Amino acid sequence: MESFKLTFVHRKTNHTLEELTADTTLMELRYAIEEVTFVPVDKQKLLVPRSAGIADLNSRPDGNAEADHRTLAEAGLARNSDVKVTVLGPSSQELERLYQDESEMHRRNAPRQYHPSLLRGTKARNTTAPGSSMSPFGSIQAHPTTSISSPLHGKVIDYLTRLSRDAGILHICKLHQFRIGTLTELLPWEHPGLLGLNENAGQRILLRIRTDDAEGFRDYKTTRRVLVHELAHNKISEHPPEFKILNSELNAQIEAFERAQQDGTHSLVEGDVYEPSAPALSSGLSGGHRLGGSTGGSVASGDADDRRQRILAATMRRLEREEQEIEQSCGSAAGSASQHGRRAPSAP
Repeated sequence: MESFKLTFVHRKTNHTLEELTADTTLMELRYAIEEVTFVPVDKQKLLVPRSAGIADLNSRPDGNAEADHRTLAEAGLARNSDVKVTVLGPSSQELERLYQDESEMHRRNAPRQYHPSLLRGTKARNTTAPGSSMSPFGSIQAHPTTSISSPLHGKVIDYLTRLSRDAGILHICKLHQFRIGTLTELLPWEHPGLLGLNENAGQRILLRIRTDDAEGFRDYKTTRRVLVHELAHNKISEHPPEFKILNSELNAQIEAFERAQQDGTHSLVEGDVYEPSAPALSSGLSGGHRLGGSTGGSVASGDADDRRQRILAATMRRLEREEQEIEQSCGSAAGSASQHGRRAPSAP
Protein backbone atom coordinates (compact mmCIF):
# COMPACT_ATOMS: atom_id res chain seq x y z
CA MET A 1 0.00 0.00 0.00
CA GLU A 2 1.35 3.40 -0.95
CA SER A 3 2.65 5.45 1.96
CA PHE A 4 2.41 9.20 2.44
CA LYS A 5 3.56 11.98 4.78
CA LEU A 6 1.42 14.00 7.13
CA THR A 7 2.40 17.37 8.61
CA PHE A 8 1.06 18.57 11.94
CA VAL A 9 1.66 21.77 13.89
CA HIS A 10 2.19 21.85 17.63
CA ARG A 11 2.89 25.21 19.27
CA LYS A 12 3.91 26.86 16.01
CA THR A 13 6.41 24.08 15.21
CA ASN A 14 5.89 21.87 12.15
CA HIS A 15 6.43 18.12 12.45
CA THR A 16 6.22 15.49 9.71
CA LEU A 17 5.14 11.89 10.16
CA GLU A 18 6.32 9.59 7.39
CA GLU A 19 5.41 6.10 6.24
CA LEU A 20 1.71 6.52 6.98
CA THR A 21 -0.77 4.47 4.98
CA ALA A 22 -4.46 4.75 4.28
CA ASP A 23 -5.24 1.98 6.78
CA THR A 24 -3.28 3.64 9.61
CA THR A 25 -5.77 4.22 12.41
CA LEU A 26 -6.36 7.50 14.23
CA MET A 27 -5.31 5.72 17.40
CA GLU A 28 -1.93 4.91 15.85
CA LEU A 29 -1.65 8.49 14.57
CA ARG A 30 -2.22 9.85 18.08
CA TYR A 31 0.44 7.57 19.54
CA ALA A 32 2.88 8.74 16.88
CA ILE A 33 2.08 12.36 17.79
CA GLU A 34 2.62 11.59 21.47
CA GLU A 35 6.12 10.26 20.74
CA VAL A 36 7.04 13.58 19.14
CA THR A 37 5.25 16.10 21.40
CA PHE A 38 4.83 14.16 24.68
CA VAL A 39 1.18 15.21 24.67
CA PRO A 40 -0.80 12.23 26.08
CA VAL A 41 -3.22 10.60 23.66
CA ASP A 42 -6.27 11.40 25.78
CA LYS A 43 -5.25 15.08 26.06
CA GLN A 44 -4.78 15.72 22.33
CA LYS A 45 -7.12 17.94 20.34
CA LEU A 46 -6.67 17.49 16.58
CA LEU A 47 -7.97 20.39 14.50
CA VAL A 48 -8.23 20.70 10.72
CA PRO A 49 -9.69 23.44 8.49
CA ARG A 50 -13.43 23.04 8.05
CA SER A 51 -13.06 23.46 4.31
CA ALA A 52 -10.82 20.37 4.06
CA GLY A 53 -13.77 17.98 4.17
CA ILE A 54 -12.23 15.89 6.93
CA ALA A 55 -14.23 14.17 9.65
CA ASP A 56 -14.20 15.39 13.24
CA LEU A 57 -11.00 13.81 14.52
CA ASN A 58 -12.04 14.32 18.14
CA SER A 59 -15.37 12.49 17.88
CA ARG A 60 -14.27 9.27 19.49
CA PRO A 61 -16.17 5.99 19.94
CA ASP A 62 -17.21 5.67 23.58
CA GLY A 63 -15.32 8.88 24.27
CA ASN A 64 -12.04 6.94 24.36
CA ALA A 65 -9.16 8.07 22.13
CA GLU A 66 -7.49 4.69 22.50
CA ALA A 67 -10.55 3.02 20.96
CA ASP A 68 -10.62 5.18 17.81
CA HIS A 69 -9.96 2.60 15.11
CA ARG A 70 -11.08 4.76 12.19
CA THR A 71 -8.49 4.72 9.44
CA LEU A 72 -6.93 7.81 7.91
CA ALA A 73 -8.79 6.94 4.70
CA GLU A 74 -12.13 6.83 6.53
CA ALA A 75 -11.38 10.15 8.24
CA GLY A 76 -10.41 11.76 4.93
CA LEU A 77 -6.74 12.39 5.80
CA ALA A 78 -5.33 9.93 3.29
CA ARG A 79 -6.67 11.89 0.31
CA ASN A 80 -5.85 15.23 1.95
CA SER A 81 -2.35 14.51 3.19
CA ASP A 82 -1.28 18.04 2.28
CA VAL A 83 -3.60 19.47 4.97
CA LYS A 84 -1.86 20.49 8.18
CA VAL A 85 -3.32 19.12 11.41
CA THR A 86 -3.09 21.40 14.44
CA VAL A 87 -2.38 19.59 17.70
CA LEU A 88 -3.45 21.18 20.98
CA GLY A 89 -2.73 19.86 24.43
CA PRO A 90 -0.27 19.97 27.33
CA SER A 91 2.72 17.67 27.61
CA SER A 92 2.94 15.11 30.40
CA GLN A 93 5.54 17.27 32.19
CA GLU A 94 3.29 20.32 32.00
CA LEU A 95 0.35 18.31 33.29
CA GLU A 96 2.35 17.23 36.31
CA ARG A 97 3.26 20.84 37.06
CA LEU A 98 -0.34 21.92 36.56
CA TYR A 99 -1.61 19.25 38.96
CA GLN A 100 0.89 20.44 41.57
CA ASP A 101 -0.04 24.08 40.96
CA GLU A 102 -3.73 23.23 41.15
CA SER A 103 -3.26 21.61 44.57
CA GLU A 104 -1.27 24.59 45.78
CA MET A 105 -3.90 27.05 44.55
CA HIS A 106 -6.66 25.10 46.30
CA ARG A 107 -4.65 25.31 49.50
CA ARG A 108 -4.00 29.03 49.17
CA ASN A 109 -7.53 29.87 48.11
CA ALA A 110 -9.34 27.88 50.75
CA PRO A 111 -12.24 29.85 52.25
CA ARG A 112 -10.84 32.70 54.34
CA GLN A 113 -12.51 34.40 57.25
CA TYR A 114 -11.69 38.07 57.64
CA HIS A 115 -11.20 39.10 61.25
CA PRO A 116 -14.29 41.08 62.32
CA SER A 117 -12.08 43.99 63.36
CA LEU A 118 -11.25 44.49 59.66
CA LEU A 119 -14.86 45.44 59.06
CA ARG A 120 -15.02 48.15 61.71
CA GLY A 121 -16.67 51.16 60.10
CA THR A 122 -17.14 49.33 56.79
CA LYS A 123 -20.46 49.92 55.13
CA ALA A 124 -21.82 47.78 52.32
CA ARG A 125 -23.74 50.29 50.26
CA ASN A 126 -26.88 49.22 48.48
CA THR A 127 -26.00 48.77 44.79
CA THR A 128 -29.24 47.09 43.76
CA ALA A 129 -31.01 50.16 42.43
CA PRO A 130 -34.65 49.43 41.54
CA GLY A 131 -35.17 48.91 37.84
CA SER A 132 -31.45 48.79 37.11
CA SER A 133 -30.56 45.86 34.84
CA MET A 134 -27.41 47.25 33.20
CA SER A 135 -24.65 44.64 33.42
CA PRO A 136 -20.99 45.73 33.67
CA PHE A 137 -20.13 42.80 31.37
CA GLY A 138 -20.60 43.51 27.70
CA SER A 139 -20.61 39.96 26.35
CA ILE A 140 -20.02 36.39 27.53
CA GLN A 141 -18.16 34.14 25.11
CA ALA A 142 -16.83 30.60 25.10
CA HIS A 143 -13.43 29.93 23.56
CA PRO A 144 -13.51 30.15 19.74
CA THR A 145 -12.46 26.49 19.46
CA THR A 146 -15.49 25.38 21.50
CA SER A 147 -18.19 24.68 18.95
CA ILE A 148 -21.73 25.81 19.70
CA SER A 149 -22.84 22.23 19.09
CA SER A 150 -20.44 20.94 21.74
CA PRO A 151 -22.04 19.89 25.07
CA LEU A 152 -19.34 21.93 26.82
CA HIS A 153 -20.34 25.18 25.11
CA GLY A 154 -23.47 25.64 27.19
CA LYS A 155 -21.65 24.72 30.40
CA VAL A 156 -18.92 27.29 29.69
CA ILE A 157 -21.50 30.01 29.05
CA ASP A 158 -23.38 29.05 32.24
CA TYR A 159 -20.18 29.19 34.33
CA LEU A 160 -19.12 32.59 32.96
CA THR A 161 -22.67 33.93 33.25
CA ARG A 162 -22.78 32.88 36.90
CA LEU A 163 -19.60 34.91 37.48
CA SER A 164 -21.03 37.92 35.63
CA ARG A 165 -24.18 37.80 37.78
CA ASP A 166 -22.46 37.07 41.08
CA ALA A 167 -23.90 39.53 43.61
CA GLY A 168 -20.49 40.23 45.17
CA ILE A 169 -18.89 40.86 41.78
CA LEU A 170 -21.73 43.15 40.69
CA HIS A 171 -21.41 45.00 44.00
CA ILE A 172 -17.74 45.94 43.54
CA CYS A 173 -18.30 46.68 39.85
CA LYS A 174 -20.97 49.20 40.88
CA LEU A 175 -18.82 50.74 43.61
CA HIS A 176 -15.76 51.16 41.40
CA GLN A 177 -17.53 51.59 38.04
CA PHE A 178 -15.77 48.59 36.51
CA ARG A 179 -16.71 47.85 32.90
CA ILE A 180 -15.69 44.70 31.05
CA GLY A 181 -16.05 44.40 27.31
CA THR A 182 -15.89 40.62 27.02
CA LEU A 183 -15.65 37.86 29.61
CA THR A 184 -14.32 34.66 28.10
CA GLU A 185 -12.25 31.60 28.90
CA LEU A 186 -8.56 30.74 28.68
CA LEU A 187 -7.88 27.12 27.78
CA PRO A 188 -5.31 25.29 29.96
CA TRP A 189 -2.86 24.59 27.16
CA GLU A 190 -2.84 28.12 25.72
CA HIS A 191 -0.70 29.56 28.53
CA PRO A 192 0.19 26.73 30.94
CA GLY A 193 -0.01 27.97 34.50
CA LEU A 194 -1.85 31.18 33.61
CA LEU A 195 -5.15 31.54 35.45
CA GLY A 196 -6.33 34.96 34.32
CA LEU A 197 -5.63 37.70 31.81
CA ASN A 198 -6.82 41.33 31.62
CA GLU A 199 -6.40 42.95 28.22
CA ASN A 200 -6.41 46.73 27.82
CA ALA A 201 -7.83 47.59 31.24
CA GLY A 202 -10.98 45.50 30.94
CA GLN A 203 -11.54 45.37 27.21
CA ARG A 204 -11.36 41.61 27.60
CA ILE A 205 -10.87 39.38 30.65
CA LEU A 206 -9.96 35.74 30.14
CA LEU A 207 -10.23 33.18 32.94
CA ARG A 208 -9.05 29.58 33.04
CA ILE A 209 -12.27 27.98 34.20
CA ARG A 210 -11.66 24.43 32.98
CA THR A 211 -9.66 21.63 34.56
CA ASP A 212 -6.45 20.49 32.91
CA ASP A 213 -8.20 18.00 30.61
CA ALA A 214 -10.58 20.78 29.46
CA GLU A 215 -13.56 18.54 30.21
CA GLY A 216 -14.38 19.64 33.77
CA PHE A 217 -14.53 22.96 35.59
CA ARG A 218 -12.42 24.52 38.33
CA ASP A 219 -13.63 25.53 41.78
CA TYR A 220 -15.99 28.51 41.47
CA LYS A 221 -14.73 30.48 44.49
CA THR A 222 -11.13 30.10 43.32
CA THR A 223 -12.04 31.46 39.89
CA ARG A 224 -14.03 34.31 41.42
CA ARG A 225 -10.95 35.35 43.40
CA VAL A 226 -8.95 35.38 40.15
CA LEU A 227 -11.66 37.56 38.58
CA VAL A 228 -11.47 40.03 41.47
CA HIS A 229 -7.71 40.23 40.96
CA GLU A 230 -8.15 40.89 37.23
CA LEU A 231 -10.84 43.51 37.89
CA ALA A 232 -8.35 45.41 40.04
CA HIS A 233 -6.15 45.67 36.93
CA ASN A 234 -8.91 47.73 35.30
CA LYS A 235 -7.66 50.62 37.40
CA ILE A 236 -4.03 49.84 38.19
CA SER A 237 -1.51 48.12 35.95
CA GLU A 238 1.35 46.00 37.29
CA HIS A 239 1.48 45.47 41.07
CA PRO A 240 2.52 48.65 42.88
CA PRO A 241 1.47 49.16 46.53
CA GLU A 242 -1.68 50.91 45.32
CA PHE A 243 -2.76 47.71 43.56
CA LYS A 244 -2.31 45.69 46.73
CA ILE A 245 -4.48 48.15 48.63
CA LEU A 246 -7.20 48.10 45.97
CA ASN A 247 -7.20 44.30 45.67
CA SER A 248 -7.53 43.89 49.45
CA GLU A 249 -10.27 46.52 49.49
CA LEU A 250 -12.26 44.67 46.83
CA ASN A 251 -12.12 41.39 48.75
CA ALA A 252 -13.08 43.13 52.00
CA GLN A 253 -16.01 44.85 50.29
CA ILE A 254 -17.31 41.55 48.94
CA GLU A 255 -16.93 40.04 52.40
CA ALA A 256 -18.85 42.92 53.99
CA PHE A 257 -21.56 42.78 51.32
CA GLU A 258 -22.10 39.04 51.69
CA ARG A 259 -22.10 39.29 55.47
CA ALA A 260 -24.78 41.98 55.22
CA GLN A 261 -26.84 39.75 52.94
CA GLN A 262 -26.58 36.91 55.43
CA ASP A 263 -27.86 39.27 58.11
CA GLY A 264 -30.86 40.03 55.90
CA THR A 265 -29.97 43.62 55.07
CA HIS A 266 -28.25 45.54 52.28
CA SER A 267 -26.29 47.86 54.53
CA LEU A 268 -24.27 47.49 57.68
CA VAL A 269 -25.00 49.44 60.83
CA GLU A 270 -23.03 52.63 61.22
CA GLY A 271 -20.11 52.48 63.63
CA ASP A 272 -18.30 49.49 65.09
CA VAL A 273 -19.38 46.14 63.70
CA TYR A 274 -17.51 44.13 66.29
CA GLU A 275 -16.48 45.08 69.80
CA PRO A 276 -14.50 42.22 71.41
CA SER A 277 -14.50 41.86 75.16
CA ALA A 278 -11.36 42.09 77.23
CA PRO A 279 -11.10 38.33 77.93
CA ALA A 280 -11.41 37.57 74.21
CA LEU A 281 -8.59 39.96 73.43
CA SER A 282 -6.29 38.66 76.13
CA SER A 283 -7.07 34.95 75.74
CA GLY A 284 -3.93 34.41 73.70
CA LEU A 285 -1.64 35.83 76.40
CA SER A 286 0.20 33.44 78.67
CA GLY A 287 -1.60 32.74 81.92
CA GLY A 288 -4.38 35.20 81.09
CA HIS A 289 -2.23 38.18 82.11
CA ARG A 290 -3.06 41.58 80.71
CA LEU A 291 -0.12 43.11 78.88
CA GLY A 292 1.42 45.86 80.99
CA GLY A 293 -0.76 45.14 84.03
CA SER A 294 -1.77 42.60 86.63
CA THR A 295 -4.21 39.72 86.42
CA GLY A 296 -7.87 40.14 87.16
CA GLY A 297 -10.00 43.25 87.05
CA SER A 298 -11.43 45.06 84.08
CA VAL A 299 -9.30 46.13 81.17
CA ALA A 300 -9.05 49.85 80.54
CA SER A 301 -10.54 51.05 77.29
CA GLY A 302 -7.15 52.39 76.20
CA ASP A 303 -5.56 48.95 76.59
CA ALA A 304 -8.47 47.34 74.75
CA ASP A 305 -8.05 49.76 71.85
CA ASP A 306 -4.33 49.09 71.79
CA ARG A 307 -4.86 45.34 71.64
CA ARG A 308 -7.52 45.71 69.00
CA GLN A 309 -5.08 47.65 66.89
CA ARG A 310 -2.39 45.01 67.38
CA ILE A 311 -4.83 42.25 66.37
CA LEU A 312 -5.79 44.27 63.32
CA ALA A 313 -2.14 44.87 62.43
CA ALA A 314 -1.32 41.16 62.77
CA THR A 315 -4.29 40.23 60.58
CA MET A 316 -3.30 42.78 57.97
CA ARG A 317 0.25 41.39 57.91
CA ARG A 318 -1.13 37.90 57.30
CA LEU A 319 -3.39 39.12 54.52
CA GLU A 320 -0.51 41.09 53.06
CA ARG A 321 1.58 37.93 52.85
CA GLU A 322 -1.28 36.13 51.10
CA GLU A 323 -1.76 38.95 48.62
CA GLN A 324 1.98 39.00 47.97
CA GLU A 325 1.80 35.34 46.97
CA ILE A 326 -1.04 36.15 44.59
CA GLU A 327 0.90 39.03 43.04
CA GLN A 328 3.92 36.79 42.54
CA SER A 329 1.66 34.38 40.67
CA CYS A 330 0.34 37.13 38.36
CA GLY A 331 2.45 37.88 35.28
CA SER A 332 2.09 40.49 32.53
CA ALA A 333 2.02 39.49 28.87
CA ALA A 334 5.16 40.62 27.07
CA GLY A 335 4.95 43.93 25.30
CA SER A 336 1.81 45.31 26.94
CA ALA A 337 1.75 47.07 30.29
CA SER A 338 -2.05 47.00 30.28
CA GLN A 339 -2.38 43.24 29.84
CA HIS A 340 -2.14 41.23 33.02
CA GLY A 341 -2.41 37.60 33.92
CA ARG A 342 -2.47 35.66 37.13
CA ARG A 343 -0.21 32.65 37.05
CA ALA A 344 -0.40 29.58 39.19
CA PRO A 345 2.65 29.61 41.46
CA SER A 346 5.31 26.95 41.07
CA ALA A 347 5.10 24.02 43.39
CA PRO A 348 7.31 24.44 46.46
